[in-house]
Amino acid sequence: MGRVRNGRRNHNKNIITSYKGPFIFLFCVILICVCILVGRGVYTQIALKEEQRERNQRLNEIFVADASKENEDEPQVKKDTYLNITALGDILCEEPLYNDAYNAETKEYDFMHFFKNVSKYTKQADLAIGTLETNFIDENYSGYKKYNSPIELAKALQEIGVDVLSLATNHSFDYGQEGLVATKDNLEKLEIETVGTNRNKEETRYVLKEVEGFKIAILSYTYGLNNQNEYDEQSGLVNITNKDRILEDITKAKEEGAEYICTMIHWGDLTSNQANENQKELTDFLVDNGVDLILGNHPAVLQPMEVRKNKEGKNVFIVYSQGNFISASEHKNSSIEMILDIRLRKDGETGEVLLNKVTDVPVFLLDNGRKVAQRFELFDMKEAVQKYEAGDKIVSKEVYQNLIQALDEIEVLIGNR
Repeated sequence: MGRVRNGRRNHNKNIITSYKGPFIFLFCVILICVCILVGRGVYTQIALKEEQRERNQRLNEIFVADASKENEDEPQVKKDTYLNITALGDILCEEPLYNDAYNAETKEYDFMHFFKNVSKYTKQADLAIGTLETNFIDENYSGYKKYNSPIELAKALQEIGVDVLSLATNHSFDYGQEGLVATKDNLEKLEIETVGTNRNKEETRYVLKEVEGFKIAILSYTYGLNNQNEYDEQSGLVNITNKDRILEDITKAKEEGAEYICTMIHWGDLTSNQANENQKELTDFLVDNGVDLILGNHPAVLQPMEVRKNKEGKNVFIVYSQGNFISASEHKNSSIEMILDIRLRKDGETGEVLLNKVTDVPVFLLDNGRKVAQRFELFDMKEAVQKYEAGDKIVSKEVYQNLIQALDEIEVLIGNR
């Protein structure tokens, strides 16, 4: 009987042993697969971090470039030349803004106090550009849903040195083709050029500016209109989804001699600090098809910036949203925007125009309260903080603390530069 039990034990032992080999093999296979997956995940994370590091490095290089060193390596027969473009965010005019600009005694409008603290940036530019989200059609002013403003706003923009305004926005057709034409006429009487809309379909949809020996093409497009889906052919408006028309403009501008292509885009999600997938996809298309500079607006808040390499290896600067230059929006971050000084360099030997350096100026719109004369005014945030800390209390302690916090948030959003 003892031997039988031992036999059974040996039989059971053999069964266990027979299963043990495949089990160990299966365990090893699973372990190898897990290691491969983990390894791939780690490699992917490392690759993504490296890609992000390279992007941040390119962005940082553009923000710290020193033009004074460009010609030091060796003597040149022809010197390099430089051009400074100052780019502004969206320019709106809600009812609180034009009420603040109104002087009841003189019965006139004056918007200059809005801009007095930051006008030095536009006045010193070779080319100052922005996006206008209002119309100038008559004296029936409106700052809600449909935007129509006093012509004195345009006069203030002229006085601070604005040269070109993009009119391709969701408010372009608030007053139909009549409003669109009146707005262009009134601006161009003030010698402010416009882009993105046309009086008729024979007009060119882009602007070719010759400034300081540089030929800069400015193109402009919008995601849509507030009051209609169909685009009137007369208006010249082009939806950002119409890539054939965009490519046609890029091609024609280059054929006309454009050395640098700047595209102003009205896109993105309102009050979102991040670019959406449509913005990213269109950016890919623009970079791949020869655009050198992409200036985004519409979200009313700041969105990230980046520098990419195009097919020729040239740097392309992209800002997904600069925020509102002037508005009375009550959204938390709509009072913060970015003025950008974009310096281009033309190679004295080859004539090639390249991105040289970008300087950003964080700006905020201070609302002093409804009972205060000159209620709204723009401030250079860094300058205001420095003056406050030096004893010049141009803002209150509360505003100063808000500025410090906002500057920290901008650093997180935009990154080192």
